[in-house]
Amino acid sequence: MQETLVPAEERPFTDFYPDLNIALPIIVVPIDPEPQPDLDGVQYTRELPKLVVEFSKPVPTPVFVKSGHSRLDTVQRIERFSKFKEPTEQELFELSEYDMDEQDRNWLEKFNIRHKDSTPLTEDMFELVIDRLEKCWFELVKDMPKTNRDDVHYPEEVLCAVCDDGDAENSNAIVFCDGCNMAVHQDCYGIPFVPEGQWLCRKCMISPDQPVSCLLCPVEGGAFKQTTNNQWGHLACAMWIPECRIANTAFMEPIEGIDQIPKSRWKLMCYICKQRRGAPIQCSSKHCFVPFHVGCARLAKLPMQIKGQGDQATFRAFCDRHSPKGYLGPEAFEYYIRRARKQIGQQRFTKKRAIHESEDETPSIQKKRGRGRPPKIRKIVYEEEAVMTPKKETPPILQPSSPGEDPSESVQIPEPHVSTTSPIIPVYILNQVLEKCGQINPEYKREDVIISISKYWALKREARRGAALLKRLHLEPWTALRMNESKEEKQEKMTKYQSLLKLRKCLERTRSVVELLQMRERERIRLWHKELQLLQEAFNPLGPVIRPTLKKCQELDRHKFFEYPVDTALVPDYLDIIEHPMDYTEIHRKLDNFEYQTIDQFIHDIALIYNNCILYNKPDTPYCKAAIKLQQYFESVIGGLRERAALLIPNDTEYIEAFQKIAKKHSKL
Repeated sequence: MQETLVPAEERPFTDFYPDLNIALPIIVVPIDPEPQPDLDGVQYTRELPKLVVEFSKPVPTPVFVKSGHSRLDTVQRIERFSKFKEPTEQELFELSEYDMDEQDRNWLEKFNIRHKDSTPLTEDMFELVIDRLEKCWFELVKDMPKTNRDDVHYPEEVLCAVCDDGDAENSNAIVFCDGCNMAVHQDCYGIPFVPEGQWLCRKCMISPDQPVSCLLCPVEGGAFKQTTNNQWGHLACAMWIPECRIANTAFMEPIEGIDQIPKSRWKLMCYICKQRRGAPIQCSSKHCFVPFHVGCARLAKLPMQIKGQGDQATFRAFCDRHSPKGYLGPEAFEYYIRRARKQIGQQRFTKKRAIHESEDETPSIQKKRGRGRPPKIRKIVYEEEAVMTPKKETPPILQPSSPGEDPSESVQIPEPHVSTTSPIIPVYILNQVLEKCGQINPEYKREDVIISISKYWALKREARRGAALLKRLHLEPWTALRMNESKEEKQEKMTKYQSLLKLRKCLERTRSVVELLQMRERERIRLWHKELQLLQEAFNPLGPVIRPTLKKCQELDRHKFFEYPVDTALVPDYLDIIEHPMDYTEIHRKLDNFEYQTIDQFIHDIALIYNNCILYNKPDTPYCKAAIKLQQYFESVIGGLRERAALLIPNDTEYIEAFQKIAKKHSKL
């Protein structure tokens, strides 16, 4: 019986210390030389035990072997660091990048069984042929001009078909269905991981050919999931209807609770599409019970808010009359409701889509008409053209709810045209593949084998709706090689590259010159401010003393009673009583024009403001009370103003005369 392995921490101590006896007393070596009291079961000693080291095995004797190479130059040196070198275009073309899957192996086994008499086809040769066909076909079709139906312009922001949001993260990316081009979040549709290659939604996987309809609303298309009774419904409708729920929230399927929806909800008529079909929801306003389908509300751009996550999430939807303020105007709602009603009405009659194999081909008519009447050729109309082509009607000017939102954008994303026919391999591609197979193994240079593999490749491309079988060409087609690049094109690229290098050098020189100019202008501005400060100190030395006091008085005047001159239109008799009006604005003007030669002039003007207010207004008015408070404050700081002014300006007539001369010259300038 094989012994089971036990971790070291779970094994007994006897496995590691077989000679240890836990019944013996512990040897204690005290540091203090004084004797310690005896304790039961403890033996004291002052001598350390001797350390005995026993070597059970002797040290091995080294053995030297003389090498036959005496020169160090023959030793191959290994590089210090391994570097990754990006493969060139030619190396990528020669490299076989295709990997077989289970479907390829099944086909290869059946092919070898049918051709027992010939050399069996190996997996490496099969991968080489498929890889060569993919790369040659890509080079053939990548430069072909696109038709009008292939030239699809997608909007900058793709919205999820479930939550109607365009934000995506690395863990919750937006995934597109390769069958119907539907865009959904991973968490919204239940996609735990994004598969490599092709991904199909549940509708395209189970019912790719037969159209399905939602059990809960009349809108065609969207993110479908199956219910417990094998019917179909929109995942968004199931989330918004209170009685419905999702059985497995990881995969977001199936939809449960359909039988719990009351009959009264099934009988409601949507006010947008005017149909008694499905299970509409109602407005979340307290006094409004207007019913509408979830899909119709999405097309009509009604406000639908989801707050919270999981079971604690709250769903609130409003009609156009009870939408939040600033969302959309009544004209915008009317336009979107009319457009949604028309679109849903046309979807009732246009559920299947016809595809032309060629523009010149006309559909065959099976019904026979009597009396020699010529058959009427019915024009085949594509579904999105019938739905999205309204009459000559221009949307009104809308007011978006946010600065980055444009409500006039189309609600529905156009579907790209994907060719469902199998590709036809040209003869020159077959010849290239035959030559490549003949270089590797002449036995595989057989045209019938290559043609069989080409047919299988074409059918597989048709099943994938034209998607490339190579992951690099499917996900990153811009990295594909260009085989037919001539020397002239390479020379043209090199010339363009050199011209761009010269342009970059010129731009760098220009940037350095601009930076030097900025530094020079900053220095000029600094010097100009310094000169202005010196001139202000020379012409108006009282400025540093007067301005702080004036600013403090303005701050105390909270109601701005004395900030501006009195309006004589409101008070006609003001100038009859007050001979010399004064305010803070006038004092600022005098201070900027250097009109204050002494501090007494400033004190006189400030006192004049408060005296005029007290003289004109009655004592019980707020104007008079504010003037008295400011007057008391100003009288308390007059002494300090005089002392600071005396330190700056001497009180002599010679200085005043010189100041007047400088002021006159400055006024002339």
